Amino acid sequence: MGVRVVTYHCTLSVRLEHSRFTDLVCLLGDSARVVAPLVETDAEVLFLRKEHGGSIASFTAFRCSSLKVGRKVVYRTPGTETDVFFDGKTLVVDGTNILKCEARVPAKTVVRMNNRPFPTRKEGEVLVVNM
Repeated sequence: MGVRVVTYHCTLSVRLEHSRFTDLVCLLGDSARVVAPLVETDAEVLFLRKEHGGSIASFTAFRCSSLKVGRKVVYRTPGTETDVFFDGKTLVVDGTNILKCEARVPAKTVVRMNNRPFPTRKEGEVLVVNM
């Protein structure tokens, strides 16, 4: 396992290489958006686990309205900061005044918003929570 600590655009990022996946832990500074090469978010804190094949195994973000990995938006709640957790099977979102929630997660993902299950629909590769 290798550890790499870098600062990048007012952000502290720690990258941990494992045999099957890579962990990225980021603490963002004021108005930072880019937290590591190919990762962009407005979250204050981000934990991201990517499998070496490229897919996202899990993520947790605090005070987040968007998360982009590579060229793809992974999570978005326009205009609203939320706390979000995805473990590969369940997406948990906590926040107020959420008008729309989109996540690039598997279609069979269970979605819970503010501790209640929410219906979803698939739009291309994106799972949209029906508000």
